[in-house]
Amino acid sequence: KASLLTKFLNYKDSARVTINVGEITMTMMRDAVEVCDFGYMKMLSVIGIWIKLVFALVFILSENRLAVIPLIAYPLVLGAFLVCRERMTIRVFEHKAKQQNHMVQV
Repeated sequence: KASLLTKFLNYKDSARVTINVGEITMTMMRDAVEVCDFGYMKMLSVIGIWIKLVFALVFILSENRLAVIPLIAYPLVLGAFLVCRERMTIRVFEHKAKQQNHMVQV
């Protein structure tokens, strides 16, 4: 956060005037934390989940070969659903962020 503020303060005055105060405030308070918590830290969790899934997959398939059908079908259906919802989810989160920026600005 401190590096981001230092970088902002090193901008020329003409560039700083064009940046909304609410946007820079929310970037430091919300977006920096969001990138760390929902980006980097979640990737570590996802890796752990994938490792558990691989071990579960090996165990399930060793017990029942027909279990491969739902193990393949479920991720495909879930992936298709997430792809369909991606644009709407991004639009809703961007609208929420703009409303928060506006609230800080006022």
